[in-house]
Amino acid sequence: MGQLVFGGVADGGPADRAGLHRGDILQALNGEGLDDVADFYKKLWASGPAGVVVKLRLERDNDGFEVTVRSGDRGKYHKLDSSV
Repeated sequence: MGQLVFGGVADGGPADRAGLHRGDILQALNGEGLDDVADFYKKLWASGPAGVVVKLRLERDNDGFEVTVRSGDRGKYHKLDSSV
């Protein structure tokens, strides 16, 4: 649908701590619009190493808002599946 929508939020991760929810629509990172998931990660990683503060513009229930999030190492927030 041409939107970046949070499919889920890792418990205890940066998005969870910032109060983001499944279904939130991500519109911009540090004031720059986002084209797709790859563009989001390119801009996020270009912002600096894990721990850098970034500003996200989002939409929830037709209301726009901004949050400041301290990025994290995503490997710390993903559960490993031991059956693989």
